[in-house]
Amino acid sequence: GGMVQVGLGNEGVEINGYPIRLVTAGNISANALGTIYIGTNASYSGNVDIGRAGGTVNLNGKVYINGVLQ
Repeated sequence: GGMVQVGLGNEGVEINGYPIRLVTAGNISANALGTIYIGTNASYSGNVDIGRAGGTVNLNGKVYINGVLQ
């Protein structure tokens, strides 16, 4: 195994004006020293789907929805 870094620090990476999309054939994990953001650019209104039908999504720790602790 190894590590691949794309971009420097907090800078975004785009190709031909479009953000990079990461695709994997197996499992994928994200690890960061700070917050990990999942979603679309603020100028778009795309949906974010987590998990899949019939699957299980485990959330560990405190869960906030729209700033309200659940």
